Amino acid sequence: MPAIQQDLLFAIRILRRDKWFAAVAVLTLALGIAVNTTVFGWINTVLLHPFPCVGDARELALIETVTPGGEYLVNTSVLDYLDYRKNLKLVSGVALGRFTPLSMGPPGRAQRAWAELVSPNYFDVLQVKPILGRTLGPDERREQEGANPVAIISYRIWQTEFHGDPNVLGKNILLNRNRLTIIGVAPPGFRGSLAGMLFDVWAPITLATAMGTGDGTLHYRATRDETSTIVRLKPGVRLEQAREEVAALGRRLAEMYPETNRGVDLTLTPLWQGHLGTQGVFGKPLRILMAVCILLLLIACANVANLLLARAVSRQKELGIRLVLGARP
Repeated sequence: MPAIQQDLLFAIRILRRDKWFAAVAVLTLALGIAVNTTVFGWINTVLLHPFPCVGDARELALIETVTPGGEYLVNTSVLDYLDYRKNLKLVSGVALGRFTPLSMGPPGRAQRAWAELVSPNYFDVLQVKPILGRTLGPDERREQEGANPVAIISYRIWQTEFHGDPNVLGKNILLNRNRLTIIGVAPPGFRGSLAGMLFDVWAPITLATAMGTGDGTLHYRATRDETSTIVRLKPGVRLEQAREEVAALGRRLAEMYPETNRGVDLTLTPLWQGHLGTQGVFGKPLRILMAVCILLLLIACANVANLLLARAVSRQKELGIRLVLGARP
């Protein structure tokens, strides 16, 4: 222990004697580490863990539509979703989520809110449990248009708009001038099923027309605007097996509804590789950026190593004298 203390004291004296050398070495390493840490944080959020609070994300996948030219359309119509839910046998659940910007609050004091209009089993498929209240249950299983005027609010909205009121359940929230009853509060880390978005409210898809998405959302099969379909694989089912079943269903739907589904194939993609959201936009650039950052860190380490070698050469005479006097090498 005394030897280690002596070495540390000697190192501190050396660094104090040559402050510029210490500053350049520390700043070089700090730059490389800081850049890598920042970029890895983005990659962790966008690619590795884009859906916090979701139960066993490895079992989740997205049904995506693909054109003959290989273009991913990603979106799914509500009527297609109903066919997926009815016919797919290798999945334990099929859920729907539609990205919808809304105004929240009374006229004159309304603010922008980001909502996700979802199927009744949305939270069950994602295995997300609220911290307060409940999610959409048996009372909200009716699929008639305009039914189920209820909402689950985000933890952030609960804190900012309702000041964390434990009695918030049963109160109303005004969305696009529609009064919805709050039935639950989502957990703090849950952001929704669209990577890169921070949703404020989740409401039943049956309210789509009332929320201003247009009649086509619920009544026209070709309306595939900002709507994603999430499936949870059954235990023991491989993604490739479920992908084959989904593709076969897509071919059947193309034969049944040629006007809206011909030329649109179906595929199954792991949730974190989805083409809707920040993964589709920033996935490849982030991978390239991470490779560049790793190269930058290696260059920084090489520069510091060169500085240390140059310093060792300049101290050859000093080290020789220390060895002659009996100092440890």
